[in-house]
This record gives sequence, structure tokens and C-alpha cells, in this order.
Amino acid sequence: MRLLIALLACLIAFSGLSSPASAQGSPDSAAIESVIREQLDAFGHDDGAKAWSYAAPNIQMLFPDPESFMAMVGRNPMSSARWSRRMDS
Repeated sequence: MRLLIALLACLIAFSGLSSPASAQGSPDSAAIESVIREQLDAFGHDDGAKAWSYAAPNIQMLFPDPESFMAMVGRNPMSSARWSRRMDS
């Protein structure tokens, strides 16, 4: 669970969403949200290569291939399908 939270925190930190003021009205906010949704969709479809491709560079260094990345995600008690459903609401 901690690793998935760390993954999402890194994605947010590197995307510029760490500051609420910078997120509001930012022309990049739609693009950032799209990347997050696409990664969650890849998790939901067990597409490790695609999900890993959206990971931040430091996460890719920790998990140097899609298989190890998905193994980390798979150990998480909260399934990727649940994350996808939450993003849809």
C-alpha cells in the first residue's frame, strides 16, 4: 500500500500538481489528469508495459521492468480496478 501511495505521490509531485495554486487553471492540468487516468486504465487491464511507461523516472529505476513494477502493484491489497472505478466517479 505504501509503495502505491509513493508511486502516486511521485507522479503528482513530478506533474506539478503538488501546489493547488499551480493546478487551478493550468493548461497542463487536463494533460496530467489524462496521464493518470491512462495509467489507472492500464492497471485495470493488467497492461504492465503501458502502466510502467507512465511511471516517474525514479519509480522506473526502483522497478526497472514492467514485470517487477506490476508485481509491486499486485501486492497491494487495493486492486487497480478499484482505483479505476474511483477515478471514474
